[in-house]
Amino acid sequence: MSALNDWKLPARRAARPSFVPMLRWAAAAAALVALGVILGRQTSSNAAEIAALKNSVAELSGLVQRENSLTLSNSVAAANEQTLRLLADYSRLQDAQHSADQQTLNVALRNLGTRFDELRTDLDTVALNTATGFEQTHQNLERVAMLSVPSSSQQQ
Repeated sequence: MSALNDWKLPARRAARPSFVPMLRWAAAAAALVALGVILGRQTSSNAAEIAALKNSVAELSGLVQRENSLTLSNSVAAANEQTLRLLADYSRLQDAQHSADQQTLNVALRNLGTRFDELRTDLDTVALNTATGFEQTHQNLERVAMLSVPSSSQQQ
């Protein structure tokens, strides 16, 4: 243990400030950024080229919008045309159906009229037969009554 007590710590070195290495890195970064800005300015397009590009983009945008509106108007026109065609087809079908229904109704009414005429004829026949039957019955009753009534000459 005495060996440990005899052991001496080495002398402390003076501490260097820690901001010096960071300062060096900051200076190097600033130099690189400055170099990049300078190179970028020299190699970049000038303002006239940028303006020309902006105008070109604006023209292209306008052209695309005009084409889109033209395409839209053409689509609307085509849809309107198709709608009119479909409505005309529907109208023709409805007219054909109405005509067929009208013909069917006319046939049914003719058949009904024919049946009505037949019933009227049959009813007239029944009425005539009934009237004839009533007349015959009346005559027969009169004969029976004449036969059943004693005559005044027979009673005396």
